[in-house]
Amino acid sequence: MAEDSSQFVKTLATKKTTRWLIRGLVLAVILWPVGVMTGRMLLHVTVAQIIKLTNSKVAFESIDYSFDGSISLEKLVISPYIRLSDDDAILKAEKVYARFGVGSLLMLRPSLKQLSIKGFVFNAQHDIDTDSWNFGALKIKPSRGGSGKIPRILLEDGILQYSEVSNGQIKRTAALPINASLGFDKETPEGYRFVVTAAKAPEPGKSPLTGFVRPGQIVLKGAVPRINLPDFGRTWEVTSLHAELDYDRRWNYILKLKVIDLRGSFTRATDDAASEDSSALQRSGPFAALTRFFHRYRPAGLVDIKLQASGSLSKISGTTLSGRVYCKDISICHRSFPYQVERLTGEVDFTEQSAVLNNLRGYHDDVELFFDGFTREFGPNRKYDVRITSDNMALDQDLYEALKPRQKKFWSLFSPTGLAAIDYRLSRYPPADKERSLAVQLLGAEAAYSNFPYPLRNLSGTLLFDYDTVTASDLVSETDGSKITINGKATSCRTDRPISDFRVKAENVPLDSTLASALPPAQKPLYDRLCMAGSADADIKVFTPQQDLSPTTFNADVFFKEASLKASFLELAQPAETSSDSPTKKQSPLTFSDVSARTVFTPDLIRIEEFAGRCEFGAASVTGRILPGEQPQYDLVLHTDEVQISDELIDMLPASLSKVASELNPEGKVNLGIAVGKGPTGDKADYKMTVDFLGNSVNSRKFPYPLKDITGSLSVTGNTVIFDDIVATPADGNHVIAGAPVIKIDGQVMFADETSEAGQCKVSNGDVAFVAESLRIKGAALANLTAGICYDPNRQNWLARNLLADCYGGRLAGKLELRQSTDDAYEYLLQTGFENVDLKEFLADITQKQDAQADNHKHTTGRMSGSLNVAGRTRESLPRIGRCSLKITNMQVGKLSPLAKLLYVLNLTGPKDFAFERMLVDAYINNNKVFIESFDLSGEAIAFSGSGSLDMQNWMVDLTLTARGRRLATAEPSVLQSLPDALGGAVVRMEVTGNIYDPQVETRALPVIADSLNILGAKPTEEK
Repeated sequence: MAEDSSQFVKTLATKKTTRWLIRGLVLAVILWPVGVMTGRMLLHVTVAQIIKLTNSKVAFESIDYSFDGSISLEKLVISPYIRLSDDDAILKAEKVYARFGVGSLLMLRPSLKQLSIKGFVFNAQHDIDTDSWNFGALKIKPSRGGSGKIPRILLEDGILQYSEVSNGQIKRTAALPINASLGFDKETPEGYRFVVTAAKAPEPGKSPLTGFVRPGQIVLKGAVPRINLPDFGRTWEVTSLHAELDYDRRWNYILKLKVIDLRGSFTRATDDAASEDSSALQRSGPFAALTRFFHRYRPAGLVDIKLQASGSLSKISGTTLSGRVYCKDISICHRSFPYQVERLTGEVDFTEQSAVLNNLRGYHDDVELFFDGFTREFGPNRKYDVRITSDNMALDQDLYEALKPRQKKFWSLFSPTGLAAIDYRLSRYPPADKERSLAVQLLGAEAAYSNFPYPLRNLSGTLLFDYDTVTASDLVSETDGSKITINGKATSCRTDRPISDFRVKAENVPLDSTLASALPPAQKPLYDRLCMAGSADADIKVFTPQQDLSPTTFNADVFFKEASLKASFLELAQPAETSSDSPTKKQSPLTFSDVSARTVFTPDLIRIEEFAGRCEFGAASVTGRILPGEQPQYDLVLHTDEVQISDELIDMLPASLSKVASELNPEGKVNLGIAVGKGPTGDKADYKMTVDFLGNSVNSRKFPYPLKDITGSLSVTGNTVIFDDIVATPADGNHVIAGAPVIKIDGQVMFADETSEAGQCKVSNGDVAFVAESLRIKGAALANLTAGICYDPNRQNWLARNLLADCYGGRLAGKLELRQSTDDAYEYLLQTGFENVDLKEFLADITQKQDAQADNHKHTTGRMSGSLNVAGRTRESLPRIGRCSLKITNMQVGKLSPLAKLLYVLNLTGPKDFAFERMLVDAYINNNKVFIESFDLSGEAIAFSGSGSLDMQNWMVDLTLTARGRRLATAEPSVLQSLPDALGGAVVRMEVTGNIYDPQVETRALPVIADSLNILGAKPTEEK
């Protein structure tokens, strides 16, 4: 029974379902034409309502109707009625789905309930030329006759884009991928709430951007996702934003905005792209000014913003605003001065016409910087006054890299390092041009001028940089007791030829290796060779000649004090390193101490003035000039007084002369002058030494004729010796004539450039005038002696042909040849003749036994003539050869004469016994002995004849004489005559031996008989 009941129920249900399906099919058939007609109507209604909703032109590629009541549009484009550009569409969407409310359809008053827009681009386009927007006429409002509400709008996978139009050119400057929704807010009448999110989900802790829209008001809250805005700092995002916009029907508005944690950054690619287009930089207005700020300073970091703006939405450029930016952690880097400032904090007050910096503080590494100032009236008449200060600005590579090329060039002139306090001011007050000034207070910095890189340490003072002027005020460098002060300015710095005018004063600058390394290459080798020490003061002028186009130069007055140096005047122009096989003489340098000097330095000249100091020779002074360079030129003079002659002084001479001077064995003090000079084409330095004698003496072992009391001047120029009024007194033991100096020498001698292998000096030319008022040679006095001495290059010897002198009332003439031999001696040849010599004066002088109180009969008298020819060498031990003859007339033998001893031996005592008409002597000289070949003395009472010898080294005589009766003085005795004379008169042979001044005389009677017996072969008996 139960089963029957269940089956009945199933059968009944099946019948009901079937009936409803039949009814539905019948209804569908009836309503199908109605639905088709309704769909076609809704397509037109959808487009119409979208046009009314946006108040814009609407276009699409296709539209379709679905049986679910939705409308789909493909490639929807919404554009303004007034065209701004070729691409001024407000909205482009790939697909749009429209859905109507069911109630509105049943009431036959269809109204859009929802619009779903996918794959869209919302383009906010601004025409810069007309200051108009493409959405200016866009008005979101519900259609009439409906619910009075705008449809719910869903935006998915879209891009919010900002672009600008100028001169028909479009530039897209910002794009933000977003999703958004807009719908009626049930809680607030006539209000709509919207939500904007990034294409990706919000980061944790960040709420999406939500808003509320109702007539007259728009409110925004939440976070702004990352957005790329190249003109406004590249990429930005906001953690928290609250904005409230109130407006009226005339589109007048008031905006209040508060932004918390606005973070911005930029990329190099977008930065470079923005720099290529400067159109935004040329406009006026607050937003253009803001664009310029972002473009110039490229800010990034974290800020808070509060602002209030008012104006008309139809004309954004007329907006007025005021607000404040709270910099929490900002970095900025000016485009034309790329010096990164980070951790910037502080506040910026701004309006649409001004911005005020309120003591912003930032850092570049450890450098702390402060920013103050203002800017007003954006546009061509913009005024500004900005100040940047720092108390610890680092003068480092980062700062150098931020400079412009012209500034880098100035920086490179000094290469500063260290710290400085800076005060930078940038101002502009139209109609005047903008002004820049930078005051730099150095704080122990270091610098070095490139053209003279002497390190300036512990620098203090001020540098002021104006538009085209650099001024240095009391720049002071103090280190270890030295002080350098710089004052002056450089003008026309923005031209290709700045004008410099600086004054540098230096005190106690050490003369050390630091100074050497700072010298120009042309001057450093000279400084190194001088081995300078001590300190110096300097007064330096660095200036640019304005009367011509010469480069900047300098003029330095340098005052050396308590300095020392070494200088080799002979090698001054030679290279600093000379090869060992060079023929140039290596001269020991002079060491100068206690030097005080004034020296004037210019780039191409060193002028030495007022140089005084002490060297090995005593007090010295130096004057002259030096032209430094690869081939230095110079002209220097050293002068020192009362120099003691020494080996060091003689070493100052050239090699060919120093040996000669050393052999002269000079003694005493002289005034010394040394002049060296070299021109632009000279291979060698011109060298001149001047010696002023101060009563000196010479005593050469080669030329044993000493001189003393030497005065006059001797000059050595190269290998030439010039004698100028040399006056000397001969010094020969006790045989010195008292009185004034008696020898004068003038002339010159030229020596060969090189010495011989034996080290001897070779003369190439000579011409000397020799004058002696009185001269003694081996005891014999000559007066008024003159001789012109010259060098015969053919015979290589000295020759005095015209030797003339007065000799004891008579006259002497002759010639002298002198040649240097290979064993350091001189070979000589003397040929003289004399006549009418007063024998009394001669004998009295050479014996030096003259007694002014004795009567004249005690001295030998007469007149003497003769000749002397001698050849030999200057040393006493060397042999001499020659010949001499002597003739004495009217001879009266003095009782004090050695000859008188012969007469006394013969017992001759009467006056006539001491009178002789003639005395003849004929002799030759060999091996330092005089061999008397003939000795003949004829007088009224007796005559002598004989021969013998005289040793010139010890003056020992060995003479054999025969005394006989009277003979004519003019006749020569013959052999036949001698025998009768001997037989008829007294014939005596006399042996004279011993010292010539006190001889020993022995006699023999009848020497003729004894000699005759010898001839016959008999042996003579010895005399007892």
